[in-house]
Amino acid sequence: MTFHMHVTANQNKTAYSVVADSTEYDKNSNTITLKGKVEVFKNHYILRANKIVYSKETKKAFAYGDVVLITPTGEEIYAKELEIDNNLKEAISYSLSARLAKDNKFIARHARHYYPDRTDFTDVVYTPCPVCKDKIPQWQIRSKKIYYEKKKDVSYWNNFFELYGMPVFYFPYIRTPAPDAEPRSGFLFPSNQKYRDVYGYGIIIPYYYRISNTQDLTYSPIITTEQGVLHRAEYRKLFKRGYYNFNAHYIRPRKLLGGPNNRFYLRGNSRYSINNNWWLDGEIERVSDKSYLSNYWDRSESYLTSSAGINYVNNRDYSYIKSYHFQGLRTDNRESETPVILPAARYHKDFFDNNNKYSLDIGASNIVRKKSNNTRRGSLVIGWHKTYFWQNHQIGVSRNVRADIYDFDDKNSAKVALDQNNQKIVQRLLPEIIVGWKYPLLKKTEKYSVVLEPIVDIILSPNSSSNRNISVNEDSQAIELEDSNLFSTNRYSGSDFVEHGVRSNYGVFTTLMTDNIGEYRFLFGQSYLAHKNNEYPIDSGLRSKNFSDYVGRFSIIPSDFLELYYKMRLDSRDHTLRKGEFGSNIRFDTGNNIITKIELGTRFNQYNLIESEGAEIKKSLSLLGNMYIYKEWYIGGEVTKNFTSSASFNVHTKAHIGYTGDCTSFKISAMKKDTEDARRNIRPTKGISLDWEIHLKNIN
Repeated sequence: MTFHMHVTANQNKTAYSVVADSTEYDKNSNTITLKGKVEVFKNHYILRANKIVYSKETKKAFAYGDVVLITPTGEEIYAKELEIDNNLKEAISYSLSARLAKDNKFIARHARHYYPDRTDFTDVVYTPCPVCKDKIPQWQIRSKKIYYEKKKDVSYWNNFFELYGMPVFYFPYIRTPAPDAEPRSGFLFPSNQKYRDVYGYGIIIPYYYRISNTQDLTYSPIITTEQGVLHRAEYRKLFKRGYYNFNAHYIRPRKLLGGPNNRFYLRGNSRYSINNNWWLDGEIERVSDKSYLSNYWDRSESYLTSSAGINYVNNRDYSYIKSYHFQGLRTDNRESETPVILPAARYHKDFFDNNNKYSLDIGASNIVRKKSNNTRRGSLVIGWHKTYFWQNHQIGVSRNVRADIYDFDDKNSAKVALDQNNQKIVQRLLPEIIVGWKYPLLKKTEKYSVVLEPIVDIILSPNSSSNRNISVNEDSQAIELEDSNLFSTNRYSGSDFVEHGVRSNYGVFTTLMTDNIGEYRFLFGQSYLAHKNNEYPIDSGLRSKNFSDYVGRFSIIPSDFLELYYKMRLDSRDHTLRKGEFGSNIRFDTGNNIITKIELGTRFNQYNLIESEGAEIKKSLSLLGNMYIYKEWYIGGEVTKNFTSSASFNVHTKAHIGYTGDCTSFKISAMKKDTEDARRNIRPTKGISLDWEIHLKNIN
């Protein structure tokens, strides 16, 4: 029979509830004995045991057999015996194991728990790793004493750090914040270390400074063996409607590498929300010289961008006003010719009415240079679009009108690649009609389905866009016909140059899906220009041709773990392969207990471009892969190699090995860079660069 009791101690005004299979009262010893499946509830504590003896004189309870004490916060203490006072203010346990906050596990000979948040362990083993009866934890700390203060600190005395039960090193004392402690200042575990031939070995000793609940500073210097101290700091600030943070590096190297005496890097960003639709944002990124990021951090940036502006978004409508500053990091970049945009503005709005879509785009910018042509420009694009369906035919009709006006300070001083007039103010008006036709054909059976979709776009616009009169092409310099932009009506990325004239894009897209042999996709097509145009770049596939180069893509996905694709561009005149790319991606589980998963990737590029003949880079090969061992371990790498008609050379080689487990992760990476640029003091790596990091759960 199960007994339920509710007991109240008037002296202390405490109450507890008891559930037990049987109960006995001994008048001589003045004790109450509870047996069976005993549960005691008090102040959100739960005590379970096979037997509990309560002494009314000492006001203490003694629990025996499969004892479990569950605290109000869900922490669990298991013991063979437990002594606890009437108010649960203090508990003494023997031969216990405890699971406290954030999966911290303690196994100890003796422990004393003080209400509400301190536990002292004696002869104890601590680990956050999974603990099984037949498996030793991956790592653990064996200590003489551990003092656990909830939401404060954990102090370890007389300790051995063990890997799979084997002592690795000894440390007399260490104190770490408790896993549920509030953030505060202090040294962080040095989890990352580096080696570079530029500065030798680098030891990182981070210090975290908690300024307030909304701001902090982390100082993480790299103490190098060859170049002194590389100072690094990150400041973060959070407020109700936004944030800002700054990251800065600085070093005064002992050995100059051709750069300045003081080398630095600064990056910061911020955001402030005015309301749900409007926000301010900004970003700054600057570096002392063109080679710092490559030498010290293996970053190959072409330029850095700083900006500030105000933004608006409401469903499909958006607008912004922003200013931009660029720092060019290429060899031929000159600061006097680098543009500063003060500012750029854009407004976009869509209207819908009876399946008609109307759009409005307004843009303006002011571009400034120190020693070159300054430009102000404005643009307006008004559009209408509607799609008609007739049987299987899908016909889209668009009408757009584009108007641009440019104001040049000094037209004659601009560096131009094309023949241009000397007008200071240039106007451009470009009306355009676009008719797009698709005719998807579908055949479906029980075993396969086929979609065959011919596509044709016809664009009607005057062959007089005045591209030639735009003296400085700021944002539309790169253009190349590819499978991804075959059906684009304007392949220029910006606003300065636009495609114009009567032209057409046409091709066919096919998809085959089967139950047994996977999925196949095929795309092939080209563009037609009524008037030959030499404004396009020489290797764009469009220059001075009525019929553009052919472009195509073929991809095969025969199963869930394999993908193969091939992209190409063929010269329309002699069918010469101008550019080709082959790639493969393999991802599969092996079903093996040792090697569990394999990921492989390949990319092979072949070039036969006219403008790059002098560079002699004809082919490029990249290989990458990862192999997962015992699920937690992985090893992999990447190599890129270029080939010319006379030689081959490595671009870079990377390799890594790592482990990701329930309570530990680490990774060691090695890289060798073979590219160089003597004009920017960028040299090949002497040997290899190393990065290694280790993370112990609840420690760092």
